Amino acid sequence: MTVCIAALAAQSRAIMCIADRALTFAGDKASAQTDSGVTKIIDIPGTNWCAMFSGEDLLFPERVLERMARELAKLKRDQLDRTIMES
Repeated sequence: MTVCIAALAAQSRAIMCIADRALTFAGDKASAQTDSGVTKIIDIPGTNWCAMFSGEDLLFPERVLERMARELAKLKRDQLDRTIMES
């Protein structure tokens, strides 16, 4: 189970994000869980934004973040606004 929590802070001018670092390995007869060095909060390059992720397949969020980084790199810094980030 993954825990990712986001809440508004600083009178709605900031977002506070927290996430665990646990990984669960499912086996045929038993499952194991461990704390890891994997972070579930990733900075989005060239922005003041971050992304949180969870799931069994870590390749999916990696592919999404790589594509997003490529698309954002095509834009100039002053073109990055809330409208672009929420599309």
